Amino acid sequence: MSDVAVDNWPQLRSPILIAGFAGWANAGEASSASVRFIIHQLKATRFAQIKNDRFQEFQSLRPLVH
Repeated sequence: MSDVAVDNWPQLRSPILIAGFAGWANAGEASSASVRFIIHQLKATRFAQIKNDRFQEFQSLRPLVH
């Protein structure tokens, strides 16, 4: 699979990207819940997916607990 999988290309006027990440960096679901809220409010539909494994560094930002 490619890093970007496009289902269909919509007609866009002034596009912006809003990204939310799940997992330990989600800050109590603040990231993913915010994106879900915006999707619901705008009645947005997904037209593509980005496979983030190659773009996100999972080791250097791990939280430390003492």
